[in-house]
Formats: sequence, structure tokens, C-alpha cells
Amino acid sequence: MRRCTALLFVCLVAAAAVAAAWPPRAARAAAPGRLLVVVLVEGASPADWLGEPSLAALVRDGSAALLGTRGGSDETELDRVRATAYATFGAGGRAPADAVGFELATALRRAGVGVEVDRSLRAFLGDGGVGSGEGVVRFLRVSGETPAELAAAGARVADERRALNGGDVLIALSPFPSDLRQQERTYLGLLVQVGPRIPSGLLYSPSTRRAGLATLADVAPHILELMGADVPREMTGRALGWEEASDPPGRLAALESGLVRAAHSRIIVVRALMIGSMSLLGLLALAFVFGILDRRPGLRVPAAVAVCIPCALPLALLIEPVLPTGRPAVMALWSAAIALAAAVLGVGFFGAVRGLAVIGGVTSVAVLADLVAGSPLASRSPLSYLLAQGARFYGIGNEFMGVVIGGALVAAAAGMSRSSANRRIPFGIAALLAAGIAVMGAPALGAKFGATLTAIPALGILVAHASGRRIDFRMGAAIAAVTAASTGAVFGADKLRGEQARSHIGSAVRAAEGSVIARKLAAARTLIAFSIWMKALLVFGAVAAILAWKRRDDLARALDARPAFGGAFKGGVVGIVAAVLFNDAGMTAAAIIAMFLTSAVVALLLEQPPPTPPGHPLRTLDNSATR
Repeated sequence: MRRCTALLFVCLVAAAAVAAAWPPRAARAAAPGRLLVVVLVEGASPADWLGEPSLAALVRDGSAALLGTRGGSDETELDRVRATAYATFGAGGRAPADAVGFELATALRRAGVGVEVDRSLRAFLGDGGVGSGEGVVRFLRVSGETPAELAAAGARVADERRALNGGDVLIALSPFPSDLRQQERTYLGLLVQVGPRIPSGLLYSPSTRRAGLATLADVAPHILELMGADVPREMTGRALGWEEASDPPGRLAALESGLVRAAHSRIIVVRALMIGSMSLLGLLALAFVFGILDRRPGLRVPAAVAVCIPCALPLALLIEPVLPTGRPAVMALWSAAIALAAAVLGVGFFGAVRGLAVIGGVTSVAVLADLVAGSPLASRSPLSYLLAQGARFYGIGNEFMGVVIGGALVAAAAGMSRSSANRRIPFGIAALLAAGIAVMGAPALGAKFGATLTAIPALGILVAHASGRRIDFRMGAAIAAVTAASTGAVFGADKLRGEQARSHIGSAVRAAEGSVIARKLAAARTLIAFSIWMKALLVFGAVAAILAWKRRDDLARALDARPAFGGAFKGGVVGIVAAVLFNDAGMTAAAIIAMFLTSAVVALLLEQPPPTPPGHPLRTLDNSATR
């Protein structure tokens, strides 16, 4: 166990060191301009921009990105939506509707830059002022909410563009979405930067780590950098960079389509996943309780396939973005078909328990590999974080963190239970688990602050149990110490990174980000009280408890044959509690971990031979032998 603990800590420290040295993605900023014109086009979606000739010309000729417009609070009233957007724009960080976003104008005036503010914007951005230097920033406001207003906005922007001189820059953006997008909770606008010296391409934001995607909070720091002004420490947005790309309009249209598709399908697909999983595992539990699977052993193979389907669905949803599935209903059907095929293959080649373990292990590896590659699949998966809703832009989300932990628990328990002949197997499995935790926690990769706090206790208890150690107070204190030290190493590594490369891990403890903590707590309360995830957690827990009570003898024999699963169940319970405590939306991870553990309980029972019925010759022979 000491070797496994030391290995885990070394892997996490190494990942932290790599994170500290990992350079930010290469990006080139535009040169500062003598005049910077900022035009705020209200209520225009990316499709509106690309459909209006003058605005589409800006995207084609300049540098552009989709703009995540979510502010510091979700609002439905139009006036408060605007107030939230402008407060976030002016503050350089998410701000609620009742905040004052004067930070941008104040920083410009402090640097000696002249500021001209449209009269209608002064309530949001403050008054203008004459600067002591040569630079001037002019803020304009136009509406693009109707076709006529959008055409007028395009004409106004075209006039401003024609008036630019050699070093001047024009920035046009949509600070908040259209009414329809607001109702759909899709917070996507468009941002474009154009000028005589601005090349064509995509804007890149360190806040999103994705070319062609920025946030509203990034615009203020970017304006300050263009004008040579210092960015206040309170601003959490990051200045934008540029990278070369062909066909920016086509790239942005395809990106928006994928992000909106994932957002619109999430409710249907996730509910189908949870309801289907609850139904399958609940029916299997009833079949055990009423002895149906005992009286009809031939049903055990179909039951094994059924128990593997819920754990195969996350893998199906991960690879779904590469399939031409279209509508959410078709997406759900395709995902179910892929999960069924994976379950049939797993059970057919490996049996119930090992098949489930193979599915869990393959899914965990696939999620981590996608994460190392920059999450090209997870970013468009309906099970992952939603870029269109501004929930999370990079790293690993709670859903796939739960998939990795749950799948790893089942896969590692199955592997360690077969390791009696080779004592090096537990050490090798522990090395793989440590590497997975390091990937999830490293700021340059998973950037998940709660990953170490959740995964190390869960998987550490499994490793300790499989190594023959007692899970007592001393062992618990050792695992807690490793968890705290590893989390501190990750946090310290992120703080050592440059400001442009730092993730939200390093900035989450700023005093100015108290609103972030409050928002996370509010999100956690909502998930606990009303979400499908809480219902799923309760159902999975009830199924596991009923089976452990009604079939305790069979389960005890199964755990004697595969002792590492006892550690997996203990570690999984600790992981569920830690997921809820240390993650803002940890209920989602907790429900998925519970789904894997409950499936493992059912799979273990399925591999136990059915009891011999009373009056059977073998039963009589057994009784005689006992006497």
C-alpha cells in the first residue's frame, strides 16, 4: 500500500509540474490601434450575423469567434438580461444585473485613453472622458433584434469600417442573445475584430481554450490590451489572441451547429439515460427478489446484457458527435443501439462481471484520451459540459468525471480480484489509476479541482482493501493526507502558471470571486432538490440496498470470490459523498458512480449459481452429506 500511495503522489506531483511548465496555446494579438470602435449589436445570433451581408463580410475579412454571453446570473426579463450582459462586459468578469460595470472605462481613463460612450450606454459603462494620450475608444450601441434593425446595424457597422485608418480597429459583438435563444438557454453571440492590419482567422480565448470561442468577460481585457492599458486584477476574463484559419464563416457556423445541437438534446438524452438505467436495474432487482432468475436460469444471459447497457451508454454518448444522428430522438436511439452492441459483445466474450469491467475500463480510457486531445468529442457530447450554455469550456465536467471514477472502480476491482497469482498486478493497476487522477486534476488537462478530492479517496480505499489493509482511522488519515497534499500540488502548479495560461483553479479563491462560490452552492442546491440526478441516486441506492439485504448470502459468496469488489463498494460510497461535497454539480457524478456500483452488484449476483429448489435430488444429497 505504501508503494501505491507513493506512486499516486508522485504521479500527481509530476502532473502538477507538467501543468506549471505547459505553455499556453500559441496566439497572436492584433497590434494596438489609434482608434478603437466598439459596436454592440444587441440581440443578434450568429446565424443572424452570417445572414446579413455587411456583418458577414466582417466575419469573412476579419478575426471572429462565437461569443459565450452568459453573465453572472440567469435572467428572463429583457431589461435584466441587458443589464447582466453590460455589467459583465464592463466588469471583465461575470456580474449580476444589479452590478455596476464601470471597470473597463475606469481602466481606460487611468491609462490616459480617451473614452467616448454612447448616451444610452452610460448607465452601464459610465461617462466618457478626454484622454491624455493619443488613443481613443468609442462605444456604440445598435439593435439587431428584427430584420430591419439588423440591416440598419449592418449598414452602421459598414460605415464605421470604411472610416478606419491604418492602425484603427473595429470590434463588433452581440452582448446578449436573441429572445428565442434566451428562452432556449443558449448563450451564444458573435464577436469580430476587423481593421486594415487585422488578418482573417479565428479569435482564441484562454478562458475557453478553443479557437473560435470566446466569452463576454474576455472583451474588456482584450480592449485594454489593444490600447496598451493594464488589466485590473479583478477582471477574470482573458485577452484574446488570433490564429490563422481558412473559411472563418463556415468554421463558426459548423461550431455553432454542434454546440446548439448538444445543448438542445441534453435534456432528452440525459433523461432517457437515467430513466432507462433506473428502469433496467430496478426490474433486475425485482427479478431477483421474486426469484424469477432463479426459476429460469436461461434468463441470466439476457439479464447480464441488460445490466451492462447502462454502463455502456456513456461511451455511446461520448462518440455520438461523430455520428450523423440529427434530432435528439434519433440521437437517443443511436446511443441505445451502440450501448446494446457493446453490452452483447462484453457479455458474450467475458461474462457479466468481466464484461462490465471491460466496458467500464474502456469508457474511462476513452474519456481520458479525449481529454488529453482537447475534448473534441466531450465538448459536443450531450452528456458533457455545455459550451452553448456557458457552464464549462474546458477540462472534464462532473458527468464524465463520474464515468471515469465509476468505470475505474469496477474495472480495477475485477482486475485486482484476479491478481492472487501475481502481486505486481495491484501495483500496475494503482499506477494506471494514479495516472488517470493526474490527468483529471492537472490544470493543463482536466482542470477539475474536485477530481483529486473525489477520486483519490474512492480509488485509494479500493487499492488499500485489495492490498489486504484494514480501512481504519489510520488508513483513512493517510488517504486524507495524500488527498490534501495532491490537491495542494495541483493548486500550487496552477498558481505558478502565467496569468494567460492559468485555469479557473488558480483564480477560484480570489476574494473577488465570492460570487462564483455562491453561484456554485446555488447550483448544487438546485440539483439536490429537483434534478433527475438526485432521483437516480436514490433509486440506485435503493436497488443496491434491497439486493444486499435480500440476497446477502449470494452476495457474500460473490465477494469471497472477488474480494476487491468489497473495496470498490466502500470506496464508491466515499466517492459519492465527496463528489457532492467538493463539486458544484457533484450530484451528477455521484449518480453515475452509483449507477456503475449498482450494476456491479447485479452482475456479481448473476454469476452466482441459482439456489437448489426444495425436493431436488442434489438438495437431498447435500442435506445427507451435511448430516
